[in-house]
Amino acid sequence: MKKIYLLLLVALTVAACQKDSLGGSGTLRITAEGMHGAGKVAVSGNVSYWASDDQVLINGEQVTVNIDEPNNTVTVNSASAFEAPFFGVYPAGIYVSNSGADYTLNLPSTYTYATTTHYGRTLQNLPSPMVAYLATAGDNPVLEFKHVTGALNVMVINHYGFTIQVDSIVVSSNKYQLCGNKTVTLGNTITVNAVDTNDAALRRVKLAGGTAIHVLAGDTAIIQVPVLPVGPDNRFTVEVGVRKNDEVKKKFMKTQGNSGTNYSLGRAEIGYVPVKFGGLFSVNSTKKVIISQGNLCYKINSQVWSFLMSQYETSEASEGVGGDYSMSTKGEVTLFGWGTSGWNNGNVKYMPYNTDNAASGGGGSYGYGPTDGSSYTYSLTGTYAHADWGVHNAISNGGNVAGRWRTLTSGQWDTLFTKRTTTGIVNGTAGARYTYACVNNKNGIILFPDDFEPPAFRHGSSWGIINDKSKWTTNIYLRDWYYLEAEGAVFLPAAGIRSSFTVSNVNGIGSYWSSSCYNAQAPYRLLFRSTTLETKNNAMKKNEGSAVRLVHDMN
Repeated sequence: MKKIYLLLLVALTVAACQKDSLGGSGTLRITAEGMHGAGKVAVSGNVSYWASDDQVLINGEQVTVNIDEPNNTVTVNSASAFEAPFFGVYPAGIYVSNSGADYTLNLPSTYTYATTTHYGRTLQNLPSPMVAYLATAGDNPVLEFKHVTGALNVMVINHYGFTIQVDSIVVSSNKYQLCGNKTVTLGNTITVNAVDTNDAALRRVKLAGGTAIHVLAGDTAIIQVPVLPVGPDNRFTVEVGVRKNDEVKKKFMKTQGNSGTNYSLGRAEIGYVPVKFGGLFSVNSTKKVIISQGNLCYKINSQVWSFLMSQYETSEASEGVGGDYSMSTKGEVTLFGWGTSGWNNGNVKYMPYNTDNAASGGGGSYGYGPTDGSSYTYSLTGTYAHADWGVHNAISNGGNVAGRWRTLTSGQWDTLFTKRTTTGIVNGTAGARYTYACVNNKNGIILFPDDFEPPAFRHGSSWGIINDKSKWTTNIYLRDWYYLEAEGAVFLPAAGIRSSFTVSNVNGIGSYWSSSCYNAQAPYRLLFRSTTLETKNNAMKKNEGSAVRLVHDMN
């Protein structure tokens, strides 16, 4: 469905040298369609801006725009005077020629996105092609800039459990020219005719390069791509490529519009294209979450919290001093005592490196978990929510903001495995939720998002039993795992358990804390072995070490 935005005209002043044709004011005033504060042009909503050092062509002379944000004015550096009749083109480099009111512009096939800082906010700064005519003559002339193109706002929706970087956006029209040389008729209205072309290169506009645009887990970025207005029977195909770190993870293609529906994008109009990456997981009847990219890790020496970089990764330090992992010990913790977020919850043991089992000097299992001094049965929620690792801590590669992540309750772990409704069909099983799997030679469980669409395997991987215990019969090679992860699949490795400093059953047992407390000694946890699955196991004491996999709420 097409959305049309009414664009405001806001007057700005451009200082210029004076000739008699300017009258007595000595200034050339400019209005710009869609002006939104601080002298920067946006089609809509803080997306495409004029910025200082942009180049504008006025009367055939290329001049530099200078922005005076506090005074909301634009000036240009020019040693020569302007003479009527005036005309202007932005950005200057797209001007080819003109004959009277007809101007030929060269709209590039590749736009480079960059960013600009506006009152402390980082915003996209992308050329939004404009032409100008003399709207008011006489002593106080006004040069009015108007948009030549329309624009597609591509909404990149990140449902992965990790940050993605937008690599490229390519917009293709099914039949109309979007780039290259184009004749524009200048006047009170600006005419840009839709041109049917068989040249595929002229039907493609690419947004690439420049300053990286990152989208945090669970967030949405709106990235604007200028395109020529096109006529009826318009179908846009939008291809978006994103990366995780330095690796291309996913390319998404979506066709917008249908033949015969008169879907068209006019001059200065906005079209919206939602592009979703990853998948959501229902944890009760009303709440959906995304699951973090890997198990939680605490680096002892640097005191940094992070997610392990791959979902199948496990790691654990193996030494301690005085009953704890010492702060001087170099290493990392990935199997935590319960409630050890580093927040003083009123009990004896609350730091991530606390590991002791002894009853003396810390109360054994009683020394862990939130307390008001008289009870040890509080969950990591409500008043004691900061005892939850993700609530209290900024996760360095998870947005680096405290409170963004949290631990699932025992009931939510249960829903994830046994109760949620999914649309995925995997290995002939409808309503696929999980499978016991070996991924890159690591045993664990693959969780499927609610709307999972399994990709075709390309490197010899094979499905096993779905929605049941199966001794890791699904076998996924690393290169095929990338395709599964790109569709939103999540892997919980059998990371083992820790008792004091002894780690055991790595690759044999998966033990993941919930935020729910069972009694004074034990919380609830997710527990799985090759042939068993318990979503509400309460047999592990609070001072023993289990893995933590955090989630981010999406509604």
